[in-house]
Amino acid sequence: MSLFPEDRNAELRALFFETANELLQSLNEAGLDLEANPTDEEVIRRVRRAVHTLKGDSAACGFHKLSELGNRSQRRFAPCRCRSGGGRQFRRHALCLSTRC
Repeated sequence: MSLFPEDRNAELRALFFETANELLQSLNEAGLDLEANPTDEEVIRRVRRAVHTLKGDSAACGFHKLSELGNRSQRRFAPCRCRSGGGRQFRRHALCLSTRC
């Protein structure tokens, strides 16, 4: 059973696709900025905000696979602990794209 009538679902999904298009454009622009400066905290925050919004909006509209992809992507841009020397050192300002973090 749906919480919304079908016409409301269609309206929400149309709004989702409009917003998702804007978010993907923002992610594309931020990705280019990130290539030029991979440690720029503001760019990293822009990426994380866009991915977080896309994840939540997709879950709300029932696009669970997209939401899970957003969740995995969001974790990739979170501050992480990377191996350094003999132990693990917290690196607040670096992106860790390795699966070993």
